This record gives sequence, structure tokens and C-alpha cells, in this order.
Amino acid sequence: MGGHAADEEVQRAGCGALQNMAAGSDACKRAIVGAGGLAALVAAGTAHPPCHAPVSVAVRHLLGDLGAFAPAAPAPPPPPPSAAVVPLPTAAELAEAERARQRAEQRAQQEQAQREEAEQRARASQQGQHGLQQQLTAAQQTLARLQAENAQLRAASQSARTSAIDRLVDTVDSSSLAGGTVLSVAAGPLAHFNSQYQSVRRRCYSGLDIWPAVAPPSPFGVEVTMLRRLWAEGGRGRRAGPIQETLPMGFTLTRIEAIDVPASDRHAFYNLVEQMDSRRSSGAIPGPFNPVYPGGDRTGEKAAVFAQLRARFLPRDKLQNQNIMLALHGCSHEVSDSVCRDGFAVVPYRDEPWFGRGLYLTTYAEYACRYATGEFKEQRNPPNSAGEHVLIAAFVAPGMVYPVSRTPDYERPSNLTSKSKLKDRALQPQFNSHYAFVSAAHNYECMDGARDGTVMDYDELVCETQQQALPAYRLYFSAPTVAVEHID
Repeated sequence: MGGHAADEEVQRAGCGALQNMAAGSDACKRAIVGAGGLAALVAAGTAHPPCHAPVSVAVRHLLGDLGAFAPAAPAPPPPPPSAAVVPLPTAAELAEAERARQRAEQRAQQEQAQREEAEQRARASQQGQHGLQQQLTAAQQTLARLQAENAQLRAASQSARTSAIDRLVDTVDSSSLAGGTVLSVAAGPLAHFNSQYQSVRRRCYSGLDIWPAVAPPSPFGVEVTMLRRLWAEGGRGRRAGPIQETLPMGFTLTRIEAIDVPASDRHAFYNLVEQMDSRRSSGAIPGPFNPVYPGGDRTGEKAAVFAQLRARFLPRDKLQNQNIMLALHGCSHEVSDSVCRDGFAVVPYRDEPWFGRGLYLTTYAEYACRYATGEFKEQRNPPNSAGEHVLIAAFVAPGMVYPVSRTPDYERPSNLTSKSKLKDRALQPQFNSHYAFVSAAHNYECMDGARDGTVMDYDELVCETQQQALPAYRLYFSAPTVAVEHID
């Protein structure tokens, strides 16, 4: 069969022969299988369909009856394991399970109650916030109304103070006097920097009383009016006194004397002012001669403080960027004589100066009077034989001014008794003076509030050098009765 695989007749005959032989004994069947008969049958049946019948019979004989030659039957699957016997729960276990269920229900109920309570609190909070918002809105409206009313009251108060001062100062129209308007030699800076007074007749008097309180009207009307106004505005908080020439604390102006300082001192002052003006006019902004505030001015307080100082500046149309003003220095008679003879001097202070080292002046006459009487010293200054104390009024060139404010010039701005960071130190670099408002209630430390219209107690102007202040007048005054030794 193997040699004639393509011959269908040969293959069919071979299959028939093998079919007959397969029906024989087991030995015959083994011989057929061993000789490759089974493979020949499969090949013939596959190649020749007419051979299928004898092939099927022969194969069935061979495989069905071979016994050991038949494929082994697959082993039956192992029986499934028997289910474990679970013991029934005991009564104690059933009771514990019931208690656990009850606890779970209680927790669920508690959580539900907590959620409901939280929701109620949230609703109440929302209602409360709404109520607070309404209250806040009402408070803001009330505050705005009160601020407007306060502004009106401040304006009315300022107007009243100005009116009171105007009533106390008898302004003299000196042009109506015989001989026309005159200026004393002390008014040199006023005429030098203001063309308005260039043609005014000037007489050079030395140590002249240009205004006694009990005398006919003075021909030095321009100076007298200016100085009497400076005096009248000098009460704490710029309040006027109860009567003419008397400040609220009882200091009474008695006479004004013009100081004839050496001509060299006057010209040195003029040169200093003109030099400062030239530097600022030609310098960049900001620059060495036009500095900005170190630490800035976040609150706007410094700008407000400087605005009040600027209101004290005198007319000076011959200057572009510098200003002059009148300021006061309270001292003893001995010091006054020394200043008139030799000029001011910046001397070491026994106590550490609050706002930096320099020459201290003020625009508040009452504050200067308290220094002149020695109120702030261990031993008071005695008056002269007429019972008078003395102030020096000076023309001052403040130059570049650094306004002092509690922020950023104090370590603890909100603590009104804390010390200034400027204390006993040189002035701020590139600035010629410091200017501060001080609180009488807090040891004369800096007070804020200029930006809000707060009425300030007093002020202090600190000049870097003595050349910035030119002595011009002596203002004599009497103080409230004090038992002191008199001097001539």
C-alpha cells in the first residue's frame, strides 16, 4: 500500500485485507499495528473516500479489541470535599451581635443628630452674619456722618481760633503812619528774599524796642504784626489766650526788641539759603539735594505734617526751592545775650535729644516760654528786674525737611511712651532738618494724626547747623506769678 498510495484499487484491496486480518487474533492485531498497518489505513482513508468503510471497520477492530493497545480512560475527578460543618452560634454570641447592632443604630442616630445640629448652627451663623453685615453697614454710615460732622466742627474751630487771634492782633497799616513803612535792621531776610519789601525804608537800629505793649502804635507795623501773630498762635493746639497778648497758660507778651547781629552773620545766612536754593534747583529729583523719605510715607502722615509746616513759610519770591520762616527759641537771659552777640550754637545736650542732634526751635510761643522759664529744668531761670523772661525769634532756613512720624520712626508706633529711633542721632542723611509734632500728655514724644486733622499740641524743628537760624528779635514776656530770684 505504501508503494501505490495513489492507486485507489490497490488501496481499497489493501484496506479489505487489513480489515479481514484485524478481525483475527490479538497477535494478528499486534502484528498489523507493529507493521504500520494503522498508519496505512488512516492514509488510505484520508486520500481515497471510497476506502472509508473498510478503513473504519478495520480501525474499529484494531482499536476496539486491542485492550492494552486502547488509550487509557481518563481518571475520574476526585470527589468534591465535603462542606465543613459550622457550629451554631451560642446564646452569648447572639446577644453580643444584638448589642453591636444596637450600638451601630445609636451611632447612626447620634451622627444624624449632629448633622442636623450642624445644619442648624450653619443656618444661625448665616443669619447672624447677615445681621452683623446690616449692623456694620449702619455703623459705617454713622461713622461717615460723624466724620463729616467732625470735619465741619474742625473747620468751625479753626475759623474760631483764627478769628480770636485776629481780634487779639491789632494789625497796623504802617503805610498810613507819618514817614511811611519802615523795617528794622532785624528784618533783613524778609527784604532780601522778597521783592515786596525791596523799596521799604529801612533804619538800622541796634537793640531797639520796636513794640512796647504800652506805647503809641509802632511804625514797624510789618514786623510787629508778624511777630504778634506768631505769639498769638502759640498756645497749645494753636488756641488763643483769654485776653490780648496773653497765652492760655498765662504768659503775657510785654515788648519786642530788634536784634542787630553782625553784618557778616546776616550775609552768611543769605549765602547759605541761596546755596541751598541753587543746589535744589539744579539737582535731580530724587537726588542728593532732593532726597526722598527713607522708609517711605505709607500712611501719608509725613506729607500732612510737612503741609502744616509749609503754612508757616514766609513770602520769598526771590527763591525757587528754598523757604524761610520764623521760629522761637526759649532760653535764659544769659544765653539770650550770648546768642545776640555770637549767634546760635549747637551744643551737646545733657539729655538725649528726642528727634536727633541739632538746634531745637518751635513755632509755638507757649512751648518756647516754658523752656525760657526753665520749667523743664531742675532749677528755673530767673526773670530780669522787670519780671520778664525772654524768647529769641529767628529767621530759619529749614532746607530739606524730614517730617517725623511714629511710623516708621518709632520701634513701637502704637506705644505713645516709646522712644524715637532718631533719639540722640545725626539727622537723616541729605536732610537739613527734622520736624515733629509732640504730645504734652506723652512726655513730648511725637504724636500722629495730622493726616486726620487732629489738633496738635506743640511742634519741634531741629536744624542740622546753627547757620540755618539767624537771631532777629527778642520777645519779652511775663510769666504767671512764681517765687524766683530776679536778675538784671
